[in-house]
Amino acid sequence: MNWFLPVYILLCVLVSFYGKETRLGFWGILLVSIFFTPWLVGIGLVLLAPMSSNLIKPFSTNINKKVT
Repeated sequence: MNWFLPVYILLCVLVSFYGKETRLGFWGILLVSIFFTPWLVGIGLVLLAPMSSNLIKPFSTNINKKVT
């Protein structure tokens, strides 16, 4: 049980780095992810990010690309 708190804080910091370009910024996302779970905040960041955002570019694919 001694490993739970450091792992939780590490996950919160990782989610905060992921959401540092949002309106809340690094510290706002860190506080939200501490009060809620980092999993919930991370999923929310991915789902609520605009399509043109840099947050989801690694996950986006070019669907409209024509194959010749």
